[in-house]
Amino acid sequence: MDIEHLDYSLLSEQAMAAADGADTLEDCQAHLARAVRYASLACMERQRSPDFNVFDIRQAGSRRF
Repeated sequence: MDIEHLDYSLLSEQAMAAADGADTLEDCQAHLARAVRYASLACMERQRSPDFNVFDIRQAGSRRF
């Protein structure tokens, strides 16, 4: 599984569909919990900037300890 290319929105929708087709209440709850986790990840993914782990080396190098 390539985590970098997961579409959490799609995975959430698939988990919701699986919940609709679940045979037991326990299975339905498990699928719904998974759907909520994927939806949360999708929201966090949209909120972060594309360069969230990039910083200016000159700025970081100018700090004095």
